[in-house]
Amino acid sequence: MLNNISMKLYEAYPICKQSVNIPFEKLFSNLNKDEIIRNKGKAGQLMENLCGLKLSNATRDFEDGELKTSELKESTAITMITSWIDEIIHENPIAFEKSRLLKKIKHIIFMPLEKPSSNPLEWYFKNCTYIPITKGTKLYEQIENDYNNICILSHEQIYKKKISHVPNFKTTSKSFGDGFLHTTSGKFIQIRTKDAGGNKSKPIFSKKLKRNVTKVSRMAFYFLASFKYYVDENFK
Repeated sequence: MLNNISMKLYEAYPICKQSVNIPFEKLFSNLNKDEIIRNKGKAGQLMENLCGLKLSNATRDFEDGELKTSELKESTAITMITSWIDEIIHENPIAFEKSRLLKKIKHIIFMPLEKPSSNPLEWYFKNCTYIPITKGTKLYEQIENDYNNICILSHEQIYKKKISHVPNFKTTSKSFGDGFLHTTSGKFIQIRTKDAGGNKSKPIFSKKLKRNVTKVSRMAFYFLASFKYYVDENFK
């Protein structure tokens, strides 16, 4: 993610576009095979470096958007919900248009990763697509619907209410909420566990409820593989 060097999406897009269908062995001069196998986000970090960005903990990769690189079949982490859990789980959650989720995904450069073998030197980016998730687009409407239903089901889980049946939605909750947040999936996005594991895992604490709202681990919003397949088929 950017830090000392500031860059907008339109400045990075030509660099990303020129990096398609080039084996990583030729694309990246500083490729560490073991590290890229171990770290799923390493391909994206290398691409950011190629654009001239330095890694940091900034909210977005670019000033006005995100770079997403992963295999089509994989889900992709979007943003942690630890610090804004109280904007999601209560009866009147923050509107999607004002949410941190939308701020994170409103403008995306998507570069699906192809792995023809287990050797990272042969991996490459299949294509490069700019994706606007803005009002009036089908993606905006579907993700807004997913977000709203995730908020409803999260509220029911936390407040031990009867879990609503929402068509095409999945949750690991049973008939009634147990006071804790669980994996909940819509058509294109989901919330689920994202943590370091072991002693580094921490539950999410709600300041409003003054208690933990997950049992063990932190959670995040993810793009499901269905989102990436949809983009791959409809954005050329």
